[in-house]
Amino acid sequence: MKLHNFSESEKVDAFEKEQKMEPYVFCDKNLSDYEKTIYILAIAYGASPICRLSKKDIEELSLWLEVDFDLLAQALEDEVNFPCGNAIIKFGDDTIECGEYFKNDFFDVIIRVFFAYKNLEELYDDFGKEAVIENINTFYSINHNFEMANAIAATYECMQKRAFSYENTMYDSAECFNPKYNIEMLSLLSLSDDCQDYDEDLINILTKLLKYEFKTRINALYLVTICQIFKHSPCFTREMKNISTDIYNKLLLILKNGKVISMIINCLHRKTDKQVDERSKKDNTTRMQILYGYPNYDCYDLRLDFSHKGQEVVHFNNETPGGLSCCIFNKNEFQNIIDQYPELKDCFISYDDRWALKERINCELTDDIKVSFDRVRKEKAHDPIFTQSYLEKDINDFINLVSKMLPKECRRAIDLDGTYAKLCFNYDVIMRDTTLLYLAYLARDSKRVDMVAEWISDKAFRYGLTSEKINIDTLGQVLEIIKTAESRI
Repeated sequence: MKLHNFSESEKVDAFEKEQKMEPYVFCDKNLSDYEKTIYILAIAYGASPICRLSKKDIEELSLWLEVDFDLLAQALEDEVNFPCGNAIIKFGDDTIECGEYFKNDFFDVIIRVFFAYKNLEELYDDFGKEAVIENINTFYSINHNFEMANAIAATYECMQKRAFSYENTMYDSAECFNPKYNIEMLSLLSLSDDCQDYDEDLINILTKLLKYEFKTRINALYLVTICQIFKHSPCFTREMKNISTDIYNKLLLILKNGKVISMIINCLHRKTDKQVDERSKKDNTTRMQILYGYPNYDCYDLRLDFSHKGQEVVHFNNETPGGLSCCIFNKNEFQNIIDQYPELKDCFISYDDRWALKERINCELTDDIKVSFDRVRKEKAHDPIFTQSYLEKDINDFINLVSKMLPKECRRAIDLDGTYAKLCFNYDVIMRDTTLLYLAYLARDSKRVDMVAEWISDKAFRYGLTSEKINIDTLGQVLEIIKTAESRI
């Protein structure tokens, strides 16, 4: 076979033809930057779909993402192929060159997260044998979608940087989160004759724990991925993409291998008629609240605040359940502090390559160390988010974009007194102690079972989950405490 050698004129003609390629006209309507982004992602997915979505799935997705059903269905079903990877799409009067962005699989992530959330709500509370088997299969499906979404988001970031590493992988350690072990244990407890003498409520307990651990991890993964989607979108302004990038970098640092118990976008109107030095939290300067934690069950309240009295830049506040206000330190920040204040080394706790100040009650503080401690805490009480200045309107627009992609229950008022955060932290503590109870029960360590049951009973009373302190004799009582704590949030 003789290969054809293209002449220079043929190469030029081919290049010019490529450059003059007619755009794919998606619709005649002028759309928002957000809508165009979602439809581009859907078109890219539709060109090479992993699975076909039903009409009902597309309807639910369109409601979830706040886009038009007919246009979303069109994007997913047209199977558009672009020659040489030159994706040019026309929306109304706007033409978007999105060849590079077209290489992403972000809509696959959206679909997987969507089904994972949906599956979590479909888990049975009826723990008959058939229901348990169905729950086990559902957990395997959730885990598959979670692992794939985690890998897809990380892979795209690696491709952009042309270097493969775990740096941009939200979950890169089985030591931090390994749900397969518990799913297999759930199967063993429900199906093996050797396990029939365990309290049947042990299955119910493990199901609750698995649901909680999955939900909080999916929350974290999805929130960071939303920022990733916007920072790469060709539809947004340079300012909006930079805002997305800065928040993505901050959240990836804080939430990596962690969990998000709750995420709230403040639905209350932000007052803009006051000068910065006149604003307070009563003016709804807090626009986003993320209640998050780590595998050891340490929890924090992270709030994105606009400028207010005493703080002239948009910043993060980070507070412990005990009221210590201090943001997370990265590796360089921590090392610089220890170089300057070596006496503070034992006042920090590490979460991989991040560090946080311990609450004062957990530190041995002399008068001299107190001075150093308070100085460091005060310097990191407010953490500037952005690498440059942006209009508050642009930052607020970005937050509103994020809210469009989050579950609708994430849009609510952020309370001023921290009641909601306290309820979430209480719930997390109950789940931590329940995990310890489950492990002790599994090991048939009766002494430890009694000890942890006492902890749960004490906390349930202090948290107002029971009207009086009770003696916990059955796992069923623990389940009722969990349900009560859950209902409050």
